[in-house]
Amino acid sequence: MIKLGKFTPLLFLLGFSFYTSIAQDLPSGEISGDTVICENGNINLKIKFNGKAPYGFWMEETTSGNSYYNTDGIFENELVDGYYIESIRVDKNSTFKLIEVYDDFILDWSKGNGFTNVSGEANIIVDMKPKPDAGTDIVDHCGYSIELNATPENFSHPYYWSPSASGNYSDSSDPQATFTSHTAGTSTLYFVEESGVCKDSSSVSVSLLGSPSANLSGLTTICSTDGDAHTIDAEILFTGRVPYSYTISDGINDLIEIKDIDTPSHIITLPATGNQIYKIIELRDQRNGKQCYADESDLVGRAEVKDMKPDANPGIQSRVCDDNTSLGASLTEGATGLWSTSSDNVIIETQTDPTSKVTVLDYGEYTFTWTENRDGCYHSNDVKHRFSQSPRLTLLSNDTAICRGTSASMQLQLEGHAPWVLEYHDGSVTSETDIPDSPANVYLAPDETTIYTLTGVTGYYGCNTFLNDITYQVTVDAVPSANAGTYDDAYCGNSVMLNAISSMEGSIGFWEGQGEFDDSTATNTNFSAYNYGSNTLIWTERNGINRNCSSSDEVNIRFDKLPEEVFAGDDQMLYLQFSSYLKALEPDAGLGHWSVIEGTPHIISPDNPLSPIEDLKMGEQVLKWTVTNGVCESKSDNVTIEVKGLLNATGFSPNGDGVNDFFLIKGAEHIVNNELKVFDEWGNIVYSKKKYTNDWDGTFNDGTKVKDGTYYYVFMGDDITPVKDFVVIKRSSY
Repeated sequence: MIKLGKFTPLLFLLGFSFYTSIAQDLPSGEISGDTVICENGNINLKIKFNGKAPYGFWMEETTSGNSYYNTDGIFENELVDGYYIESIRVDKNSTFKLIEVYDDFILDWSKGNGFTNVSGEANIIVDMKPKPDAGTDIVDHCGYSIELNATPENFSHPYYWSPSASGNYSDSSDPQATFTSHTAGTSTLYFVEESGVCKDSSSVSVSLLGSPSANLSGLTTICSTDGDAHTIDAEILFTGRVPYSYTISDGINDLIEIKDIDTPSHIITLPATGNQIYKIIELRDQRNGKQCYADESDLVGRAEVKDMKPDANPGIQSRVCDDNTSLGASLTEGATGLWSTSSDNVIIETQTDPTSKVTVLDYGEYTFTWTENRDGCYHSNDVKHRFSQSPRLTLLSNDTAICRGTSASMQLQLEGHAPWVLEYHDGSVTSETDIPDSPANVYLAPDETTIYTLTGVTGYYGCNTFLNDITYQVTVDAVPSANAGTYDDAYCGNSVMLNAISSMEGSIGFWEGQGEFDDSTATNTNFSAYNYGSNTLIWTERNGINRNCSSSDEVNIRFDKLPEEVFAGDDQMLYLQFSSYLKALEPDAGLGHWSVIEGTPHIISPDNPLSPIEDLKMGEQVLKWTVTNGVCESKSDNVTIEVKGLLNATGFSPNGDGVNDFFLIKGAEHIVNNELKVFDEWGNIVYSKKKYTNDWDGTFNDGTKVKDGTYYYVFMGDDITPVKDFVVIKRSSY
């Protein structure tokens, strides 16, 4: 620390005056020295000063807040290339910054008195040493290769296997790399991991025992078709440690396993049945008490059996759409061949030619045998060829016309093997149809006039015949849309004016129905039905060019008969009678109904022309009988029923002429407990009867006739005042 002297005030004033005049030369400082280190150590910070030596500084480490204060004075001879080097030991990431700098013009170097014209910072990064793991030591492993199993502490770090003079790695950057040693023995391998500027390694000991190898050889030639049993002697040369055990195979037959061979070479006799290649597929020996297996790459050589049997290839079977074809055998190198067949219907043009032409006399399937001979070794194979007739087609139908929505029948005659497939197109779309037998009909339903072109026909065995210039035209005529017109549901009477509507120009039509038409071919005509009720009328419209193209429309019309005679019955005169029966005439058409016009009687069955009627009152009752039929105007008739009191006659003529033969008291039958007593002029009873029913014919009660003359009577009963009056009996008309 620099201490103040006795001239301090003066110097201070002089210094202040000096700095006031040259403010641009104020002292300053700049720190630098970014550094990366491994775990811990000394780092060098570089500080550059501007001003006049000696210099001092106040510095802080920002992470921990530690201060570094140099007031000893730094002179020019301590600077290196203009920088002062400050050495500090660190063990963690740190950042250093200048707080103040001091120079010779500052008398008091205490904190807070320096200049803060400072810049820069020094960042120190401390990397930690990684801890890789090379894995567990490997002891007595058979073979020359081993898969390692290292683990880096952090897979984001760089890591690798250090090169080894004893072998190679499959991938030195793979912790699980395969190490292959040049020889059997023990190797120490190092797995290295880096972390920034730090790195470390881990070692693993690998003891490889090696593995055996073998070389197989042998060659023989046989004829597998001569009927003899053949073998091959194969020799094996081993490298490794006895005893050896191995497995050999030709890849076709069962594996052959041989054990405990204690010599470096071995001869084995193997079956030879055809073209074969024997290889050793497994070999093992004994090392340090372990069975070590040979690597596949160390099993070399082969024992080969060559079969002189030719490979007789007669070609592939085929379908021939003719009576002849060329055969297609392939001749084995070094062999000769010969065609044969068991059929007498086949002619082989050149039997020794693999591609000889053959002709058959009848269509069908034939078997051909191709036999090859190579140095006395024979082999044969068969091939089948089917010979079929190409189909033939004849169009039997002429061009035709149809109605839209129907189909045309195209008749065809075919020859060849059924069934067939016919191909045709309509100018835009190609179609196919199956034809099971011949002759056949193919149904076509175009929407418009179409020319069909028959392009080909294929038979059952795939034989195809292309057809030329065979066409079939189907002219499509429009079908009228018949419209019988619009009508009411019913009409009164038996006639109606029909009004059909023609749907296309040039069409013709006609009416049908149970009745008479003024003109059955006219769209508008009058129709008179034979019978009343529901009638179905049919309007049929035909294409004027093709009369087969037609359609019909039906209308159902009801014809109602106008009622002709409506009669409510004769008026009725009743005497003390308050119920009766109506007597209307049954309607000749439609239905009738009773209604009350005057009075308040009760009609039991209003729809019955002969309905009972009750609750009649004294006086007149007027009723209406109305008949209606469908849409026809109703008709009606009235009947009057008049109810009066008793009406007694003043005389009668019981002479048996059927006229006025009985003494009538109208209404008597309706008087309960009635009684009639008749007296002569002297007061003697000549006749009496209870429940009188208007049946006194002028006789005494014993049936003898009374004399003509005047008599007196009394008629009495419940709820009436007795009637007393006279009656004259006169039997003769003179």
